[in-house]
Amino acid sequence: MSRREKNLLIAALIIIFILLARKYLFSTGPVNFSRIIKEINELESELEICRKELQGMIDLVEEFEDYYSKNKKLERLFYSGEPADLKLEIINYLDSEITASGLLIESKEFFVERVSENIADNTEKKYLKIPVKISYQAHVKGGYQELLTFMENLEKSSKYYSIGQLEIQRASDESILDIFLLINSYCIEGDQDEQ
Repeated sequence: MSRREKNLLIAALIIIFILLARKYLFSTGPVNFSRIIKEINELESELEICRKELQGMIDLVEEFEDYYSKNKKLERLFYSGEPADLKLEIINYLDSEITASGLLIESKEFFVERVSENIADNTEKKYLKIPVKISYQAHVKGGYQELLTFMENLEKSSKYYSIGQLEIQRASDESILDIFLLINSYCIEGDQDEQ
């Protein structure tokens, strides 16, 4: 609620109060000032209660706007759209980062896992954005330096990736490592990326 709207609401309440007091004063016969003063005091206390409730609502709106702003910043870390449409984009990105760092891809798999929806009310489902976990699993070969380069490049990405599992073993060739990677990313299903 803007400052102007707050001021207009307070002005409207004061005008209504004045009109009610004027109507009451002129519609009754002989004036009983003690009764009028008592009613004015009661109306003032009711008006104060309304003002406090209004301030509480304004505080809640400001808090909601703050949470909404923070949520929008966090949403930019995740992919948006349908997981089936994003599959190729994520695979191509991770493949290019792996090969650019000097690692050799032996095999890879891709999994999409929907987060369980424990929401009973359909109206809530309409407003909640349920994330989808997208997992990329790969067996690669290379050295420690190439693996470190890949992880540094992944960290610089504008999207959120997490290493779910990392296993390193010596390959038959002592200078090469056999590496198993499980990389997770998330998308917010149904939204479209604003790129």
